Amino acid sequence: MQIHCSRSNDDRCVEISATTGEFLAMAHALRNLMGKVEFESTTDVSTPYPETLRILLFSQVENVESGRFALNVLHDRVEILVDSEGAALLAESFSEFHEESCESGFHWHIDHWDGSGNLAPTEYSLIFFVK
Repeated sequence: MQIHCSRSNDDRCVEISATTGEFLAMAHALRNLMGKVEFESTTDVSTPYPETLRILLFSQVENVESGRFALNVLHDRVEILVDSEGAALLAESFSEFHEESCESGFHWHIDHWDGSGNLAPTEYSLIFFVK
């Protein structure tokens, strides 16, 4: 799994690039989340993004609006804060990334927009990409 990031003012995004098996492992961890779980990124020098982050951290919290999740982009990691409904929503989505239905290159964007969506207000787009 790799975590790529752009902090540019005109294009802020985080891309989590993983195999279908890695997404299934994340789904399993989210279904059983009690507190925090982290995944470590491997080095990938072939990215068009200016940064590669080291850690993906899922944190279960009480203060995320129900069914939503929030994104914190820190120095060397990205943290996705979820409540139980948000964890279940992401787990269900990651479970759909299985080898029979997902080819390399399949990706899914999550953006915040006022009044709708699952991502709490943020300046970043979140992209999940199947390797």
